[in-house]
Amino acid sequence: MAASLLTSTTRADHLGAKLLAAGAIFALTHAALAQNAVPIGVYSARVEVADRTGSTLRQAQKAGLEQVLIKATGDPDAPQVPSLQEDLREPSRLLLGYSYEESTIGNLRLRLNYDEKAVQGLISAARLPLWTSNRPTVLVWLVSTDDRRSFVTLDEAPEATRMLVDNFEMRGVPLQQPLHDLEDAAALSPGEAWRLDSAALVGASRRYGDRLLLAGRMAELSDGRVSGEWRFLDEGRWITSTVRAGPTEEFMKAGADLVARRLAERYAVVAQSGSLDTGYRLVVRGARSYLDFAAIRETLVSLEAVTYAVPEFLQGDLIEFRLEADAERGRLKQLIELDRRFVPVPGNDSTLRYEWLR
Repeated sequence: MAASLLTSTTRADHLGAKLLAAGAIFALTHAALAQNAVPIGVYSARVEVADRTGSTLRQAQKAGLEQVLIKATGDPDAPQVPSLQEDLREPSRLLLGYSYEESTIGNLRLRLNYDEKAVQGLISAARLPLWTSNRPTVLVWLVSTDDRRSFVTLDEAPEATRMLVDNFEMRGVPLQQPLHDLEDAAALSPGEAWRLDSAALVGASRRYGDRLLLAGRMAELSDGRVSGEWRFLDEGRWITSTVRAGPTEEFMKAGADLVARRLAERYAVVAQSGSLDTGYRLVVRGARSYLDFAAIRETLVSLEAVTYAVPEFLQGDLIEFRLEADAERGRLKQLIELDRRFVPVPGNDSTLRYEWLR
């Protein structure tokens, strides 16, 4: 009896150890998958500077505000809007703070943080679109060729990788770079990536979860310039941008511009005129605790297009909100559903209906 009990206990211990090990591997794998994602601060900017003098600081404040306007609107021409010129001449009025840092290649950079609400007020007054800060992450597969084909990674091509990351940050697009580990190598070869093989690219991207997909190929020319092509999978359809011979920086910029332009067209909103009905009714099921209620309301009010969200009815796990938003119904629905916890529920009227997934 004692021996039988000891054997059962030992087996249980072994099983528990295996489960703990499997859980640790799972956690480490998912941490690694997320590690290569580059977060975006829409209302902050990084500007390379030559020194720490006052005149350089003033120039950097203007350049930083221009970056923020482009990121917040999705419009690369936003800094040229006439009504914004006075504010660009006095950017310190919108500045919350700044700090100096060294870039990965040793250059001095200035990190600037701007007042989110004040910048949004400028954008609304200028009748420019406002692109929500909740933005989908883009997974980028990029391959290059000179004497051989290889993926552009931090180890293989650190300067090109830095340009890629910087351009996506300047356009306000969250970037994820593949791990390029054994699993990636088995799923996608440099040759398949160079051919822009749709099936192979989509298959290799599945392990990274809910990510948008951008693929690029770039050929290095004898004079140091590059030419190539970007392809962005936009709602099931590939959108292509071809880049003729030019600097590597321009090639990276073209990829970031392609994605930013498509996403801003879909998710940016322009403040509605006061004559339009901007009130909406939204019903959410699945709120089983106060924490759920708080998370739902906080998510709704954090959307730039939503001016307020007031709960008007509560029964069981159902909450009904009254929303005011500077967006038409279809665009507001898109913005809400960027958060995958809001699962749309069909209905026969204009009410926005969702199931809340924790």
